[in-house]
Formats: sequence, C-alpha cells, structure tokens
Amino acid sequence: MANTRNTTRAAGTSQNHPQSTAATEQPAMTATEDLSRRQDRMEETLVNLQQVTNQINDTLRRLAEGQMVTPP
Repeated sequence: MANTRNTTRAAGTSQNHPQSTAATEQPAMTATEDLSRRQDRMEETLVNLQQVTNQINDTLRRLAEGQMVTPP
C-alpha cells in the first residue's frame, strides 16, 4: 500500500496524493530480519563502546603512573 499525504485545497476539499518513500521502493522487511539487523547494530555499538572504554582505562592508567599522555 502506497503512503499518501492528505492535502487541502483552497476550496476546502481534500485529496490524497501518493508520496514516494524508500520504504515503498524496497521489499518489506520481516520482523525477524529487522530484529537481526538491530542486533547486529547493537553488537557493533558494543564493540565500539568496549574499544573506547579500553582507551579511557589505558589513559587513566598512564595518568596514574605519571606517564606523559598524548591523544591517540
């Protein structure tokens, strides 16, 4: 089913006009596929968060040891 946008004319009548969206041009994604993609993105985000956490911990350790700290 195409997405429609309700528009009102000066005379007060309204018509529905088709509105092109990426969702209508791509095959529908099943709920399972959507959940799988979301899980993949969450796993990637977790890996990135772990890397940043490791960098922060390394920087804090070097600061505590009195070593010179330079940005990564």
